[in-house]
Amino acid sequence: MDVKSLGCFKDTGRRAIPGVDGRYSLVKGYYRRRADAIKKCASVAMMLGHRCFGVQHQGWCATSRKACQTYGKYGRTNRCKNGKGGPWANDVYRIYGELALDAFHWLLTRVCKIQCALINPFTPKSVKAQN
Repeated sequence: MDVKSLGCFKDTGRRAIPGVDGRYSLVKGYYRRRADAIKKCASVAMMLGHRCFGVQHQGWCATSRKACQTYGKYGRTNRCKNGKGGPWANDVYRIYGELALDAFHWLLTRVCKIQCALINPFTPKSVKAQN
């Protein structure tokens, strides 16, 4: 998966990109203390087949099917920091590459890891060990 920053963009209560925070296991818990917030939000976007996503206020995750068209609706801002947005500011990213293959890989490594290890005793250790 190749992810590139598109910049920092304003947001309002009428979200430029709808939030998905708290809906998926990778983006649950207190978002401002989330480790690897960008990578986790990218993984959720990729799993959903979305090319663009935003990270706001140091970890809050937003993505949608139309995020690549809507992220800039309120214009640019300089309120982002550390690549993880700011108050009412999204650091927006675009995913390049094959989403279908990446989503399949995500499914195997994130969702199937425990079930696959239990069903197939010959699952490679690298798959069993991933968290």
